[in-house]
Amino acid sequence: MGANPSKWKGPRNSVEMFSWKDARDFCRTVTELLRAEKLLDPDEEIRLPSEAEWEYCCRAGTQTVYSFGDDATKEGDAGTKASRLNEFGWHTGNAAGNDPPVGALKPNPWGLYDMHGNVNEWCQDWYGDYTGGIALDPQGPATGSDRMERGGDWGYDARFKTEMSEFNLPRAKALLDMHGYTDKDGDGWRELPDGKPLVLEYSTQPDQLSRQLAELWQKSMNSIGLRIVFKSAKWPENLKASR
Repeated sequence: MGANPSKWKGPRNSVEMFSWKDARDFCRTVTELLRAEKLLDPDEEIRLPSEAEWEYCCRAGTQTVYSFGDDATKEGDAGTKASRLNEFGWHTGNAAGNDPPVGALKPNPWGLYDMHGNVNEWCQDWYGDYTGGIALDPQGPATGSDRMERGGDWGYDARFKTEMSEFNLPRAKALLDMHGYTDKDGDGWRELPDGKPLVLEYSTQPDQLSRQLAELWQKSMNSIGLRIVFKSAKWPENLKASR
C-alpha cells in the first residue's frame, strides 16, 4: 500500500509486477481498513480466491471452454487473430504490446471482467496436480513451492498450434485402431496391442503457460481414449529424471 509496482501506471491499468505475498498483504491491509470503517464484519475478509473459486467465477455457470463458448476464433481468423476472444479478453492478438485498460471489454455472464485475458491472477492455493474425481470446493495442496495463477494475459496466443499440426479426431482414432491401440476391456480407455494398460506420461513445469498446455493435452487425449498423467517439476528436475 502506498506504492505502485506496475510498469504501466495509468488510471485504467491493472496492477502488475508484484508477488503472491504482495497480493496477500494487500488483501490483509484492505480487510483491516474496511473493518475499521465498519464496512466488514469481524468474520468477513478480503482474500485471494482458491483456484476452484476462481474457476467457478470465471465459468459463471457455463459448461463451455470459455464463458462465451468453446472457440476463441472464428472461421477465417489467421495468425494471432481470435475474433471471439477479442470481445472478452486482451491477448497477444488484440493488445498493443502494453498493459491494456481494465474493464474495457465485455464481462462474463456474472459481470466479471478480464477473466480470459489482460493479466494472470494470483490464487490462494499452492500449485499441485489435480486429485481426480469429483471434489467439493477443493483447496489445493497443503504445501508447495509455487502459488497458482489463473486467467489469460495479453501475451496469450489463442491458437496453441503450428502449421505442422491439425486436430482431426476421426483420423487420430483410425490411426490408433489400425496399430492395435484399442479399448479391449470396454472401460473407455485404449490399451496396448497386447492388452496391457496404456498410460502416457507428460513432464511439465509449474508455470501458467505449462498449465494451459497440459490442459489442452488432457482434453485432446481424453477425446481419443488415451490416459495421460502429468509429472510437474522444475526444468532441472525434469531433465535429471529423463536421464
